[in-house]
Amino acid sequence: MKCDKCGYSDNGSGDWAHICGPIEIKKPDTTNLIRQFEKESGLEIYGLGARRDKWEATIDKFVKLVAMECVSVVENLSPGYDDYRNQIEDSFRRDCMYQIKLKFGVEE
Repeated sequence: MKCDKCGYSDNGSGDWAHICGPIEIKKPDTTNLIRQFEKESGLEIYGLGARRDKWEATIDKFVKLVAMECVSVVENLSPGYDDYRNQIEDSFRRDCMYQIKLKFGVEE
C-alpha cells in the first residue's frame, strides 16, 4: 500500500503504521474474482435459481481452500541458506503468503 500524503510504501509487508497514520486497507473484490474463475472454468451456477446460494458458498470455500494450500506451499519452502539470506527469504515468503491471503479474501 502507498500513502497518498507522504508517499510511504509498505512494499507488501503489511506494515501500515507511519508518520501520517495507518494507510487505508483496500481489500480486493474477491467476489468478482471468484465469479470470473467460475465462468472461465465453464461452471455456470446462475441457472440453478434458488439453489444457487448453496453453490456460491461452496465455490467460495473451495477457492479459499486452494488459496490456503498455495500459502502452505510457500510457507514450507526453504532455501537452506545459513546466513543473512534466510532472513530475506523468510521475509519474502511472509509477503507472498500475506498477498495470497489478501487476494483471495482468506481471513486468519
